[in-house]
Amino acid sequence: MPGMDGLQLVDALRARDVVLPAILITGRASKQLRLFAEMSGISCVLEKLLSDGALVESIRSALGTCD
Repeated sequence: MPGMDGLQLVDALRARDVVLPAILITGRASKQLRLFAEMSGISCVLEKLLSDGALVESIRSALGTCD
């Protein structure tokens, strides 16, 4: 995504009233990043190297928030 990161993409979609479940996968999840993600409506923040089980559970949880 040239010129845009994942958080900016979520914010751009939300500004257009597009609400989709989002999971952020990052190399380092600082408290500031987690707070920004929460404020942006991101369902879950996962740090790399994550287990398959953690990813599957996060996807299930995010999909459970859909109406």
